[in-house]
Amino acid sequence: MNLIYLRVSKEDESKQDPEQQLIEIKSKFKLNDYTLFQERGSAYDLNKIHKRQEFLKILNLCFNADETSVTDIFLNNLEQKEINIYVWNYSRIIRNIELSLLFQLLAGWNNIKIHSFKDTSILRPSPNETPTAKLTRIMMNTISAFSSEEYSYTISTNTKKAFHKNKNSSYSSKGNKVGKKFTNSSGNKVSISSKKEDEMYDFIVNQITNYENRGLSSYFPIVIDLVTNRFDIVLSPAYLSNIKKRIGEENGCK
Repeated sequence: MNLIYLRVSKEDESKQDPEQQLIEIKSKFKLNDYTLFQERGSAYDLNKIHKRQEFLKILNLCFNADETSVTDIFLNNLEQKEINIYVWNYSRIIRNIELSLLFQLLAGWNNIKIHSFKDTSILRPSPNETPTAKLTRIMMNTISAFSSEEYSYTISTNTKKAFHKNKNSSYSSKGNKVGKKFTNSSGNKVSISSKKEDEMYDFIVNQITNYENRGLSSYFPIVIDLVTNRFDIVLSPAYLSNIKKRIGEENGCK
């Protein structure tokens, strides 16, 4: 039995093309007869794994997950199956060190073979494997699992640094509320990306700082026109006033 498992998550959705991956996996491993499991979900956040219904189907299909007990594992009461799992890379399955290693061990004990398009270093048990060879294989698999979890951990940590929550709202590192609606030059309510809003914020800070350093006043209409021409966003004087106040607080003055 041949299974192809394809997964994308929010973090790598723009970099992963499941349709192209399917084509390349089929070509490399010369697959014609297979069952496809495809989904979108996190392999890092353990609190969200229950949402990965296709992955849960694979667990049950390969390991009789709904029936197999811990006792069965220790007594080696595991059904030997002829199943091949094909993935783009091994991190598509899981991005947690312990669960990654557990999945690989269960696969070996159940005669499930994992084939990765990109990972040639994933080692499976070999006949008459020595303890030294087994240790090397497990170490290599653990290092691979570590790399996957470290990658997701880094992305998660950086995202939390870039955004913080206050009650039910999210704010960027600049203090801008994510998802805030603005009015464009046509009078329509629009949403802009956090990146564009932070860029606009930096532009406004530079303008306000420039005018303040020159000792000028009543410059808000000028800044509003500059922002409209550059970002197609019409701001209110109150919005600029809040930024001006924030600049004063950051500089330790009012």
